[in-house]
Amino acid sequence: MRIGEKRIFSTAAALGRLVTARVKLTGCLEAGQLAAKIRLLGNPEIIRNYELRGTTINLSAISVQSFRDQLDLKGGGDNITGWLVDKLKVYGGSSQLEKILQRIGISRSQLEQLLAEELLRQTNNLAAKTLVCSDKESAAALVQHQVKDFIELANLSEAGDADFVNFIANIMTKATQKHHPATAVHSGVVAFYSAEMAAAMGLSPDDKLFQRIKTAGLLHDIGKLGLDPDILDRPEPAPQEKLLLDEHLALSVYLLSEIRWLKNVVPIIQHHHDNKKNYPVWLREGELTAEARFGAKILIVADGFDGMTSKRPYKLARNVYSREQALAILGEEGCDRGALDALKSVIGKAEKHIYGLKINFSQNELTLVWYGIEHIIKKSVLPSEGGGQANPDADGYLRKERPLLWLLSGRQLIKENAAKFIADIKNEVMGRLNDENLLAKFTTMKAAAMDDLFMGVLFKILYRALKADERLNSNSFAKAARVIAYYSEDADPSRLAEVVDQLRLEEKQSSEEYFRWISLSLLGEDATQVPLVGEGAFVTAVDEIFAKAKANGLTD
Repeated sequence: MRIGEKRIFSTAAALGRLVTARVKLTGCLEAGQLAAKIRLLGNPEIIRNYELRGTTINLSAISVQSFRDQLDLKGGGDNITGWLVDKLKVYGGSSQLEKILQRIGISRSQLEQLLAEELLRQTNNLAAKTLVCSDKESAAALVQHQVKDFIELANLSEAGDADFVNFIANIMTKATQKHHPATAVHSGVVAFYSAEMAAAMGLSPDDKLFQRIKTAGLLHDIGKLGLDPDILDRPEPAPQEKLLLDEHLALSVYLLSEIRWLKNVVPIIQHHHDNKKNYPVWLREGELTAEARFGAKILIVADGFDGMTSKRPYKLARNVYSREQALAILGEEGCDRGALDALKSVIGKAEKHIYGLKINFSQNELTLVWYGIEHIIKKSVLPSEGGGQANPDADGYLRKERPLLWLLSGRQLIKENAAKFIADIKNEVMGRLNDENLLAKFTTMKAAAMDDLFMGVLFKILYRALKADERLNSNSFAKAARVIAYYSEDADPSRLAEVVDQLRLEEKQSSEEYFRWISLSLLGEDATQVPLVGEGAFVTAVDEIFAKAKANGLTD
């Protein structure tokens, strides 16, 4: 029974509770609708759960059904997934997801995050539980019972509903990102390499196997949700912890094998560690189709190569190998020669890596592999190759942000030294500050012991403003620079910090709009008008803080 339907209150009693709670009601409604909404809102549980005390509610803007749907979601506790399963069944299938989202007034990204957090709770410490099961059948049953609602949700996907498949994949990706960011980065890289290698080996992006290989790359480590992140980051785990780490592949298979549209993906994942002997024997057993064997060969190489060549929290420095060393080791392990040659071809392209994106990935898929692409931009387009910096903290921040800065720059895709790239950006900003007669002011701010990292954030904001001016013919740079200079003299440093927080827009980075902007930019399409975090929104934010600063005393 839904919260809010446990007791029926009279209209008068409900109205009395709303008056006592100082809830103001607006909106013109017919008598029947008005009474129904007053009775709903006047439920003490709704007043408490929705924190309605002292608020004003426009009754015209809500419907009784949408409010109850929202309340169901809020009261879903640990079974929001089951709630969504029931809603999709009632509404008519996976194609009705957007209609449900519109009705309950929640964004797709918000719902994905809620479901990701729930999936994390359901998979918590599963490796320790499956490891003590008597056989793999018992272990599989345990996992599948634990995530049964998620499996049922995934299986509601209607034939050809790629958008819903992307929704499910996004839930798993966000769960991975929240649980262990390094695994999300690795999964994105492996998906990217796998797609590029498959293309180099002659597969067309329209081929179903091509899509399966990409999906396998993205989800191959989903079983790590069942391990403690501390163990995943430990350079030298204890023997029992090693057993838990080796259990992650079995967990991936258990979790994914009951999702019908992944039936041809799971064998690729299951056999991507066949060149290792520390995993359960049963994972290497069974007959593979020619397609699954082809996909597994690619995934073995892509996974092993990124694992050996990338710095990770759990890896000692001595265990990070060069490209040449990694390829040699993979060859010694008996990896497929064709897959190794394809990888050599892919990494040999170096700065041309990203050109294949538009061919090999859809815009929605780029949102899933962004963490990996960001990593690859750092490794192959803008590698950090030393070079002394006068301001290492600020420059360090900017180097970390260089994939986003590169997208903002609109530069051609050529290999650049990261230090030179950051120096070019800073020179552009300082040149513009000089044009605005503000360079001396910013130099003074820097000399006044302003935090170096904070100066890096300011450079990023001003560079974004500079590029917004170029694209939208705005006056954002002058406005942002003058506001920053004005508030830097304020006795209360929180004023400037507040302005900077408004302009960073970083709280939007997990939103669909942010990733859509990233996707469009990587595909070379116009991303300036994307809401919330596109450059149009940035210009609006600058205009708002400039107007506020003028009201506070900033003079022209």
